[in-house]
Amino acid sequence: MTNHLVKNIRFFAGQIGFGLIRMFCPKKFPYGVIIGLHRVCDLDDKRLLGNEGLKITPSTLEDFIISSKKMGYHFTSLDEFYKIHTQHIKAKKVLCMTLDDAYKDNLDVALPIFRKHNIPFCIFVAPGLIDDPEYCWWYRLEDIIQQNDVVQYDGKSYLCKSREEKENVFWTIRNQIAVLNMTDLRTELKDKIDLYSTRYSHCAKDIFMSWEQVKEISQDPLCTIGAHTYHHVAFAGCNNEELKNELAMCQSSLQEHLGQEAKYFAYPYGDKLCVKDEHREWMHHQGYKAVFLAEGGGIHCNTDMLQAPRFCIYNDNGAKNIMRSLNRTMLRPIK
Repeated sequence: MTNHLVKNIRFFAGQIGFGLIRMFCPKKFPYGVIIGLHRVCDLDDKRLLGNEGLKITPSTLEDFIISSKKMGYHFTSLDEFYKIHTQHIKAKKVLCMTLDDAYKDNLDVALPIFRKHNIPFCIFVAPGLIDDPEYCWWYRLEDIIQQNDVVQYDGKSYLCKSREEKENVFWTIRNQIAVLNMTDLRTELKDKIDLYSTRYSHCAKDIFMSWEQVKEISQDPLCTIGAHTYHHVAFAGCNNEELKNELAMCQSSLQEHLGQEAKYFAYPYGDKLCVKDEHREWMHHQGYKAVFLAEGGGIHCNTDMLQAPRFCIYNDNGAKNIMRSLNRTMLRPIK
């Protein structure tokens, strides 16, 4: 018996088993999914996957929306999703689109697609990336690695001649920087990253929306604005006082520029490296309706909305593969 046949048998047996569980225990299965995106623009195969993986192409986004609707999914705003969850409204195959960081292509490219298909969406804004785009260090790091065969960081030398070496070095250094607090992050940017005479292939101020553009998109009836800290810092690198300041600065900035505060929050980076279990209890007292991770799967009736998972799309593999993963998420019971 071939491995392919064995895999198919296991898959269909699993689906039959899940079908029986769903019949008798429907509450164990997701009724909806929060989709997490970053950028919507064409891919550049000369760039490192660490950053290019944040992109989904316009054609993939539109194909995904069309395919989802054909398969019986319907899209809601975060407010509607939250209402379904908290009021225990019977629902199934509910999707909500979210985008992190307020990239300029969200306005130029994604918005026309959302308008065309009447898709509500939420943008989680980190005001510091708009006020001082140099904090977008992940593109600066990529340029350093791309333009050097050896990179020095934190007393270590990293060989990065081949494409594979450059990808690995990016993630190694990225994961160290991502968990720094604000004081250490400023030091790293000044004393280590800025030491390199690098030709920046991305102009930081052109990557993110201006406040005028954020205000423009926020006034669209399809748009909800969420919070994402002020400086886009990882919770794991900060103490409670630093986090309190980050959230206060973020809300103050949103109020100043948009005339509104955010009801929803998404953790920057949002993975287990950057978010710890104790942060859930701390966020419980911050007044947000829902707080989102950048990993996980579907939402079911017992999901804790202060540590809610998202189905984040990284590495554009086309709408068919995204749909396959989404359907698999919806068909698997949640522990």
